Amino acid sequence: MASMALPLLISCGGGGTSSVSTLTVAPSLRGLAAVGAPMSDASMTLKDAAGHTFTTKANADGTYSFTDLTGAVAPFQIQATATMGEADVTHYAIVATNTANAVVNVTPLTTAITALVSPTDIPVPLSASQLAAIKAADISNAGNKVSTVIAPLVANLSLPNSFDPVATSFSANGKGADLLLDHLDVVVRPEGVTIANKMAVASSTDQSTVASGSQIVKNSNVAPAALTQTSVTNTDGFDELVAKFTSCFTVAAADRLVAASASDASLHLKCQGLAKSNYLHNGTPFMNRWASGLRSNTLDGAVFARPVVRLRLSESPERIAVNFNFKDNLGAGYTRPEIIERQLGGAWLLVGNQRAFNGYVESALSYYNDLSNLAFNNVNFSRVDAGFRISFDPRVYIGNDGNVTYPVLDLTQFGGFKNSENDWGSLNLAKPPTTRMIGCIVVRGPGEMVGAKWAGFHPNGILLKRPTGSPLQDYMGIDQIVTNGWRNAIDATTPQATGSAAAPSYTPTGGSLQSNICGNSKTDSSSNTYVTDIQALGARVNVFTGVVDSGIAGRDVAWNTGARYARQTPSVTLAATLDANPMVKVEVFDTDGKLRFAFETRYLGQLPPASMAKTYVDNNMVSVINTDSLKRYLDFGAGAITTQQTVTGAVNVDWSTPAGAFGADRIGLYSEIYRAEIGLGIRGPLSTRIGNNTLTSGLWASDRSLAEALDVIPGTNFYWWNGAYAKLEASGDTPSSCAGSTSLVSTSGVNVGRSMTSIGSANAYGGYLFGIDRLRAACIPSGTDAYVHREVFTTTYTDTNTRLYVFTANKALRSQQLP
Repeated sequence: MASMALPLLISCGGGGTSSVSTLTVAPSLRGLAAVGAPMSDASMTLKDAAGHTFTTKANADGTYSFTDLTGAVAPFQIQATATMGEADVTHYAIVATNTANAVVNVTPLTTAITALVSPTDIPVPLSASQLAAIKAADISNAGNKVSTVIAPLVANLSLPNSFDPVATSFSANGKGADLLLDHLDVVVRPEGVTIANKMAVASSTDQSTVASGSQIVKNSNVAPAALTQTSVTNTDGFDELVAKFTSCFTVAAADRLVAASASDASLHLKCQGLAKSNYLHNGTPFMNRWASGLRSNTLDGAVFARPVVRLRLSESPERIAVNFNFKDNLGAGYTRPEIIERQLGGAWLLVGNQRAFNGYVESALSYYNDLSNLAFNNVNFSRVDAGFRISFDPRVYIGNDGNVTYPVLDLTQFGGFKNSENDWGSLNLAKPPTTRMIGCIVVRGPGEMVGAKWAGFHPNGILLKRPTGSPLQDYMGIDQIVTNGWRNAIDATTPQATGSAAAPSYTPTGGSLQSNICGNSKTDSSSNTYVTDIQALGARVNVFTGVVDSGIAGRDVAWNTGARYARQTPSVTLAATLDANPMVKVEVFDTDGKLRFAFETRYLGQLPPASMAKTYVDNNMVSVINTDSLKRYLDFGAGAITTQQTVTGAVNVDWSTPAGAFGADRIGLYSEIYRAEIGLGIRGPLSTRIGNNTLTSGLWASDRSLAEALDVIPGTNFYWWNGAYAKLEASGDTPSSCAGSTSLVSTSGVNVGRSMTSIGSANAYGGYLFGIDRLRAACIPSGTDAYVHREVFTTTYTDTNTRLYVFTANKALRSQQLP
């Protein structure tokens, strides 16, 4: 670290004469990269307005320094990128002048300032010309706006009025300015920056925590409002909890957790006192939830970081949702979301969400690049969308006494869960006679009706059942929107954990009595992601040819008509509610259709608009699968063996991750063979199909305005309302029935480290990637057509805990009859 510039006195011999010379100290800077926890070992990059680049690395405590910036031309941008658990986190700072020993912190607050002055939609590495165009006055103005918003919290945390997010020195120790970062939730979008107090506890009746935020609009002269939710707490004791975990993992893996039976195990003395005795998280006790980590040799000597605050959930008892980030002895990062509770005396222990069911909601962004160029206007799915991924495991026993047990738990197994006979069907056969299993669930969240359409979650709720395409049936797919009749019947029923109340029932107009909303408890839908915002993508660059291809434009969003999709874009108010930890209600029905439980859970995080998926991709913020790999599995026209034949066992995929981007944590592959009748679309209430037979589409009765909108779209298309997965022809099966055969849909993938850039045959791939051979063998009814649809995709988490999917897809058609 450079010293301060000081005058140097040089004595020049006798006679009492002397001369004074000044030793010029090289310009330099130092600071801290932190988010409420240090950005340990962050890669630091400084770019200046003359095109120079300087690099260094942060220390374990997040401190860093550039000791010699001679020749650097201000303004310049500092980028800090660190892997924190399973997430790649990047923050920025903009510096107006080049001086000696300047302090420049890199935090979410300095990223907010950068976002407000950056010419790009979101902060990304800027070019020399972009930096040169940024004025010092604009940087100062942006800093003042941020300081205005956070001023009440600065005061309540007893920080000095002179606190400067950029230039005030501090340490990542949970004190002072670092405690301020524990309180702040900073969300950057193209339109501006929103800052909220995540320690302000929302009441159980609040749909979201939206009231706690203040927005700074980009390129606006309007002064932002100061935060109104100003309650504060402290995170004293976080470091002691980290020390306990660190001590536990100094014990050899074989000794940390020793099982006596499937339900009984003991922890090493150094591993005791991490969690409360009644710990329960998504139906899982502490030892089961942490079993794989406690038994892993690669976690011997694991390095645990200070927990990162997600949201303060309650004051008495005080509970905070945090992310536990840690690294194993191979350098791989892990993130474990947990809820911790402050004990008498100030210590924190893990307590879990105290929920008996393995269910949660997380936000999901998708960028869908479909390369299909077929003569149908509704089979290219190219789009960006935003919504919620609903995860719920139905493999649960509910006793007549109301007790809930999770029969897949097994402490003798490495991961704490059974390795075999843990599919829903096997568990159902083995269940005690006085128990039931889950038949279906209904999920409700913030939403609104707009005429006959809805935005956000459908107010009646969405119904999820076990997917027929899952051999384990360990998750639930979205089946349908709950009707008004069923909603009224459910609302008139009081949940009874013992199952003593009769199942909700109603009689639809002109129909017979229905008493089991779950039906056969199965759905052909394989998706558990509910989309609240969607935008079609127009013609894009074809990755096979490298040129813009007008034939691969995405279909009109009107075609997204299933239960997975909201029918209206959320209003500004609703979007803000969905974006701020919304409350979600889950109603749980058993296999008899009885309403056994109803509970609420708060989704922890933000839901970006759909356009953010495109922003991330366009700004090189995600891993990119190499063109050769995409051709290998998606270019049907090339006739490669990997597209002609169904792929099993192993796959070979290469990708790259730009500096500062969110690295892939999973490479996935999906395929399906879908069949439908080809027709001229919905041409009036009497729709024409093959052979000039007429059928009336039910859409004209259920949503006439939508049917009219689809009716005027030119071109041919698959009959969307008469489509379904094709099936593998069974012995003795007839093409007209295709009865009893397996639906041809499969998804699988390989978990990868964020630093990885390829997978090969050494990585097991457990699914099927259906090819032309399976398309030819698919059993489809006479007069219908089918296509094989393939996807290669990456998944990752953004720094706001949003699951981000980037898909590339393509189709090949098997046509029996064209109109």
